[in-house]
Amino acid sequence: MRNLLQLATLAAVLLIVATDVARARPNETFTLQDQDKLLVEAPGCHAFCGIQTPQRRECAVREPDCSVVCEPIPECKPDGIRPMRVCAVVRDRR
Repeated sequence: MRNLLQLATLAAVLLIVATDVARARPNETFTLQDQDKLLVEAPGCHAFCGIQTPQRRECAVREPDCSVVCEPIPECKPDGIRPMRVCAVVRDRR
């Protein structure tokens, strides 16, 4: 089961980077629920997060050439209801 979760997470990260799904623009905020994970930040790109409630974090990427990409993993529902989302902070291609 753990290997399946790791494989699903890796596949989601690769899909995020390859397809640019759910992209937030620089200086815009995005929300992470308690089960969501910020998996990777590209060199020179950072997400700044603040806790809004114990179950919710408000995050932003402030660098103008960086953004965040998130993708839900439908097979992974830690609370039994909502799928976990994984996010990556990436440098925009130019």
